[in-house]
Amino acid sequence: MHRSVLQNKKYMKFADDHTVEVISVSKVPQPNSGDKRVATYKGKDGNDYMVEWPGLTYEQLSNSKVSSYNKSGGIPYVAIVNPHTGEEFVGFNGGSAGKIKDYVAELQKQMKKEHGKGVKRSTLRKLDKDKAKIAALLAKNKVRDALSKYSAMAKKAAKSEALQNYIQDSLDGILKVAARDLAKAEGLIEQGDPKGAGKILRPLVRALKDTPLAERAADLDAKTKAKAE
Repeated sequence: MHRSVLQNKKYMKFADDHTVEVISVSKVPQPNSGDKRVATYKGKDGNDYMVEWPGLTYEQLSNSKVSSYNKSGGIPYVAIVNPHTGEEFVGFNGGSAGKIKDYVAELQKQMKKEHGKGVKRSTLRKLDKDKAKIAALLAKNKVRDALSKYSAMAKKAAKSEALQNYIQDSLDGILKVAARDLAKAEGLIEQGDPKGAGKILRPLVRALKDTPLAERAADLDAKTKAKAE
């Protein structure tokens, strides 16, 4: 079951966008037993993960509560679970990758009717790359470029409230840096340096047009022009 499904490359590709795999294993060997099944590798977050079950720690593997779905007494047992309710959609002993995919497709149709279209991991990974690029731009104080990148990212998330919430932190970060720049420009105006303030404001006024900072940027720009006259 492990090799024919969880290590099946075609199934792994399917699972990446359609399922979250949760496993329960009986009689897991102790970490220091020398059994190759519990060999570990160090994750980027510092945790020791299982080589045989990547992404799972020994504690997660041995203390999982998912075994409660198995009422058959036999192993291996597969339970297709509704992620919104935790209820078992269907369960069976054994089973092939194809059989699992068929049941998952059936459950997804039901969930789409009840909850709308789901979000693929591949979509999240693309957004994560965009968010990283925005963070890099903000580190260089390139607010206008960051806003341009965010606008393109927001279009990808326009049809999903979940995705809109997922990228909100990027917008918050942009507005935080922009607000800092506006405060700096305001300080220069008060100090009698409208030229210096203008250098900061010119690239921001248009970029911030459709954001909560639009009015403040426009007001400061007007003050700058008035002082320069």
